[in-house]
Amino acid sequence: PLRQSIDAFMENITATTTGSVTLKLYKGSVNVASRKSPYSLYREDISSFENGEIYNQADAEGFIRLYGLPTRVRAMLEKGI
Repeated sequence: PLRQSIDAFMENITATTTGSVTLKLYKGSVNVASRKSPYSLYREDISSFENGEIYNQADAEGFIRLYGLPTRVRAMLEKGI
């Protein structure tokens, strides 16, 4: 049942995973030259994190603190706090 649930989850979240990627090969390295998808969420007009109405720089601080919480809690437990 777990595998079937994971398979169903993966099938659902990848339903819009499609498109094309162009790679550039040069002297043993690989770089993405372009990518295209009809379901892309990327928008050039809001791609900058420096200005705009959609992204607020203060959001990053809260996300970083929340994402790092388990690490801080583990460090406290190891110190006996």
